[in-house]
Amino acid sequence: MTLRAVNEAYEESASPGRPQGIGVAGVTVEGALVCMRTLFEESERRLAAGCRPEVAFHQHPFSAYYPALAGGDWATVTALLVDSIDKLRQAGADFAIIPCNVVHFAIGDIAARAPIPVLDLVAETAAESERRGYARVGVLGTRWTMEGGLYDAPLRQRGIEPVVPGAAEQQTLQSIIVEELVAGRVREESTARLLAVVESLKAQGCQAMVLACTELPLALTEQNCGVALIDTTRLLAERAVAHAARPRVASTLAG
Repeated sequence: MTLRAVNEAYEESASPGRPQGIGVAGVTVEGALVCMRTLFEESERRLAAGCRPEVAFHQHPFSAYYPALAGGDWATVTALLVDSIDKLRQAGADFAIIPCNVVHFAIGDIAARAPIPVLDLVAETAAESERRGYARVGVLGTRWTMEGGLYDAPLRQRGIEPVVPGAAEQQTLQSIIVEELVAGRVREESTARLLAVVESLKAQGCQAMVLACTELPLALTEQNCGVALIDTTRLLAERAVAHAARPRVASTLAG
């Protein structure tokens, strides 16, 4: 569900009150921490002190997710995330975000089963790419995200051509993300390898890079990439803060 759709769903029932609570359903520790840090930064930047949202967090161990992700077991991924989102609801969250790209292969089922609305990171990213006027973007993430074409249809529906690295470069990204960035390690030599992939996509005419992995901002910036980035972690946090600023309402609306 996009921010606009969530807003429309709440439009008639909105009433004055404190900001809506944000629930963060984590998948990897580093991705969740980067997102939550950005949430608080954006709240302080955009909202007055008395208007900042409460944030709840829940995460099952990544070890519970990894076999399911590697095997494409989206039923298990969905069950884990729906359980997290229900715990977030119990903690007072009015809507949830999931700072992990690859699990959005299952966003339809997750949103249908979740007890509160869930913002769709991929839909928000595609909308932002269109808003910026891009026609061709590189997509960087885990092999599962790139090989599976997570962003292909959402971008093409908006007239944007997604470009992913070749097979060998995808494996480079997979290894660096899973073995290093997920654990919070950023090695200079690995950053250099990531930047080489970025240069390859720039040479193919990409106007921007979608950082379709919430840990990639640990290593890649617009400064070292020399090209515009769509940081999906920051974008999700920005959209969550914008939605949280709307009045809190009592609702069990599912996404």
